[in-house]
Amino acid sequence: MRDLIKKYSLFLGLIFLFSASVLAQEMPGNRRYGRRHQEQRFSLQPKPHWESHPQGIIFFNTFGSNYLGFGGSYFFRPFLKNHRFGLTVNYIPLPADNFPGFQMYDPYYGGYVYIDREYRKTRSIYALFLNYRQEIFTRKFRYNFRPYVIGGVGPLLAYESVRGRGFLHGYTQLTAAGFAGLGLNYNLGNWFLNAGLHYSIIHFQSSIYNRKVMDSWTLQFGIGKYFRLKPGI
Repeated sequence: MRDLIKKYSLFLGLIFLFSASVLAQEMPGNRRYGRRHQEQRFSLQPKPHWESHPQGIIFFNTFGSNYLGFGGSYFFRPFLKNHRFGLTVNYIPLPADNFPGFQMYDPYYGGYVYIDREYRKTRSIYALFLNYRQEIFTRKFRYNFRPYVIGGVGPLLAYESVRGRGFLHGYTQLTAAGFAGLGLNYNLGNWFLNAGLHYSIIHFQSSIYNRKVMDSWTLQFGIGKYFRLKPGI
């Protein structure tokens, strides 16, 4: 009899332990439950109609600590979820070099004459990037938060001119540039706020500011809009 009671007690104890372990996995405090519950909750949320629409962004960005530029981007999602391709146009004016005056030899009088005329060099950068962007942690955030990784490459035109001469008489240099970094979109319906941190690198064929390679961190802030593909969608 005692042996039978021990066997039943052991059997009931095993059932209790098994039931407790199963219930523990399904309790709200369990990590698996929380993750599964969060995924189910996000999957039941209605997907915003603008999620797959093209995006347009107007932004300001800094190149290093001295240069401030602006530009625009256009992104579209062709067929891959959370993946976008796009184009970015960026303009960055570089600091000018100022020379207040200079001396020039006068062969008629046989001496030097001081020319009191400002000699000013201005430089600017025009860039066109082909971009690839992938949204990350889509199951960790709601639809209004969209963190992403991004990269881009493309041609870059550097222009240098002297004050007093026409635009066509300036010196141009065509080269390549690229960037990679992180960003975040905060959706506000059909509009959204954009912020990004990128590492950019430019390779010049001839030196600018005594440098052939310019690399720096780029901080970007902008505002964007989703464009409807069809009326009413």
